[in-house]
Amino acid sequence: MTVATYALEVMWDPAATTSAFDDQFTSLANWTLEAGSTFTVASNLVSNAAGSGNRMSAGDASWTDILTGTRIRFKWVTGGAFAWFLRYVDSSNFVFFHLSGTNFSLVKEIGGVQTGLSTPAVTPVNGNFYWIQPVVSGTQWSATLNNDSAGAPGSIAATITAQTITDSVVQAGKMAVQMDGGTGMQMGGNFADVLLVKTPTWTDESANLKTASWRRGRDYASQLTGRSTAGVLEARLNNVGGRYAPLNTASPLYGFLLPGRKVRIRSTSPVAATLWQGFLEEIRPSPNSRGQLPSVTLRASGPLRYIADKKASTAIYTSLLTGVAVGYILDDAAWPVGERLIDAGQITMTRWKADGKSALSHLQEIEEMEFGYIGESKDGKIIWEDGHHRITQSTTSAATFSDTLAAALPYENIEELDPWRDVYNIFSADVTLFTVQSLAVLWSLVGEQPSINAGETKDFWAIYPTPSSASQGDHVDAWTTPVVTTDFLANTQADGLGTNKSSAIVVSTSKFANAMKISLQNTDAGVVFITFLRARGTGVWRNDPIRVVSEDAASQLKFGKRTFPLPGKFYPSTAVAKTYVDAGLQRFKDQTAILSLRFNANQSAAHMTQALTRTVGERITVVANGTSAAGAQLGISADFFIETEKHETDLSQHSVTYALSDARTQAGYWILGTSQLGIDTKLFV
Repeated sequence: MTVATYALEVMWDPAATTSAFDDQFTSLANWTLEAGSTFTVASNLVSNAAGSGNRMSAGDASWTDILTGTRIRFKWVTGGAFAWFLRYVDSSNFVFFHLSGTNFSLVKEIGGVQTGLSTPAVTPVNGNFYWIQPVVSGTQWSATLNNDSAGAPGSIAATITAQTITDSVVQAGKMAVQMDGGTGMQMGGNFADVLLVKTPTWTDESANLKTASWRRGRDYASQLTGRSTAGVLEARLNNVGGRYAPLNTASPLYGFLLPGRKVRIRSTSPVAATLWQGFLEEIRPSPNSRGQLPSVTLRASGPLRYIADKKASTAIYTSLLTGVAVGYILDDAAWPVGERLIDAGQITMTRWKADGKSALSHLQEIEEMEFGYIGESKDGKIIWEDGHHRITQSTTSAATFSDTLAAALPYENIEELDPWRDVYNIFSADVTLFTVQSLAVLWSLVGEQPSINAGETKDFWAIYPTPSSASQGDHVDAWTTPVVTTDFLANTQADGLGTNKSSAIVVSTSKFANAMKISLQNTDAGVVFITFLRARGTGVWRNDPIRVVSEDAASQLKFGKRTFPLPGKFYPSTAVAKTYVDAGLQRFKDQTAILSLRFNANQSAAHMTQALTRTVGERITVVANGTSAAGAQLGISADFFIETEKHETDLSQHSVTYALSDARTQAGYWILGTSQLGIDTKLFV
């Protein structure tokens, strides 16, 4: 018998930080200096030599994320410029906060084209220290420029309100700092919070672990009707001393027992591997009964549960591959770029948007449209496998489980689920095309004249379509940034009969497919009233849907008419939709096998290795055609995909259950540029 050892770990303090200046700037060992750059370091102060373009960058190994409270301290010298790159891919692709002259700016450069997103005015004082404090939440970027107050951020000198950056090329990359000109400019200092860098620490709770169970995968083992669901981990632990009691002030974890903490379970032997990772969702302490120690149940959910609570709203995008759209959804849900594995996708959507529903539901729309898979990896990443993934990358069986007595991997139990449940012989898809309208007023502020105090910023949301819009109105192709006097007026009186203060209003916007946030900042010394406000843009109307159908008469004769409407909303043409209804019909017009297979991981080292290394989406072979009394007698010897994996262990026994879909629904396709002509027969697009 083979027994594995496990480690249950929790990141109780996810905001644990260290000083990047103390740990990394003293020698600059963890930084890359750009060619020709010259810096000197003394007492954690990095000083700029004469000249410009002195830049140094740090990769993901030493800088992993922007935290709330992250900041950088620098000394300003007139004539210089200070730039903090939060995303630095190369010299033509980056995002930075920049102080130069009398402007504090948020700037992005994509493919060498630079765009200033916000540039509030500021008057920096020669020789003074300042702080930049950014906040990055998904695609929303904002920052303050603070005066220094005895080595800590002081009063605000300038503010950059939230700006939207969705360009995928700058959603990852290094951090970099650049100082131009201004001999004597410096950054850093002997302050522990000069620059905060995430340094997550896992706490091992294995000494208290009693039992654990976890699962990942679809809610049903079907490539057609199964839906992605969040994984679940339940761990039962001894709760000696009330260590895991959230209200116990004597617990060393008091104040850290909170939802959302990262949780993972790993095997340390015979294979070292992460088995499941997600987020703490529930703690249920149980008081002790006679003769027993108190215990607690920790319940955690996978990443899909985390983003299911997030509402995704994006701008409208055109000519977009499905994989890029997945990235935009995850960006809007503030899911880290480093925690995702995304295929390119096979469908180029003519027009696409996320319109405010759950991020998970938007991901499932794409999954359903392309016969792909949205799921979770063992180490807590969100994955998107497009419609070609299993055909091109999961072509070889990783193991063979058999009912043969002499088999290397015999299983304990096998069950065949309803083979007719997924039989469909009529597939349909609705294709909706769109028409872009002319520039027009899409929304107006009606019924009030809101006031804005001196220095205050108020947000107004323009929504489209409105109740008065045309019934076929769907979204906005492009919003027009409001123009003074044309789109808004401000006055010292609500009736508009006072002094016109429209020029004192500073406008910034965030634009989405069905809304535009209009932020109005009053720079006047007194209260102003917004007497007129409207939003213009180019609306887009839905055309009448076109239905595409594919059916099989022979299957209908055997099973009756069984219709499956493909739910995808973004097929770009009837030609593309036809390939997918044809593919669906070819795969599911006949009965297919769906299995539940269970084995005891402890019965051999080979079984334990399979339990600890196999994962959802992999291909395995199942032999279930033994005709003896002990044989399964199912007449099955074929390849299957693991659609769901479920594990249960009490630390001495470990059982595994796989829910399996028939890999033959993916077989027989000849793929241009991949398959060998004459071996496969059906063209898959």
